Amino acid sequence: MRKMTWAMAVMATAMLLPATPVWAIYKCLGPDGKVTFQDASCPGQGEKIEVTPPTGPAVPASAPAKRAPAPAPAAKKEGVFGERWQRRATLETSGLANAQADLEEQRAQCARERAALAERQTLAEQRRTVVGRLQAQEVAQEMEEAEEACNARIKALEAELRKLEEELNGLQQKP
Repeated sequence: MRKMTWAMAVMATAMLLPATPVWAIYKCLGPDGKVTFQDASCPGQGEKIEVTPPTGPAVPASAPAKRAPAPAPAAKKEGVFGERWQRRATLETSGLANAQADLEEQRAQCARERAALAERQTLAEQRRTVVGRLQAQEVAQEMEEAEEACNARIKALEAELRKLEEELNGLQQKP
């Protein structure tokens, strides 16, 4: 019995609700003359606009919508915080600093590798045996290969840094 009473109360409440929802939108005029729309009442000049969803019959999906031809896309105007600004800010705050840090880290890594190979070569030469001389020659070959690899990596990082600096210079210029 209680379930039935509860169900009847819910149905009666649902019947009292309006059939179509209405939303209030406020059209406000700011001190600078700009028009804005918001869901809260306006502090200055403004008017309330009642918005109701359409109640007519739904258009079948198969019926083609009659629309005016789309205008040709205009050149996209970038806002204050557009892609150029974001890229410039990234380069200024971290992009160049990270590239410089990568370059310095590579130089330091190459120096550590050179020092380790030089120490191995010195130890091999101190043996004063045929095996020691052969090991010293092998280490010398490793040193040359490591130096070539380091130089190639450093040149690539320097080129990347120059590219980022040029990009930043271009972004700092007025478009």
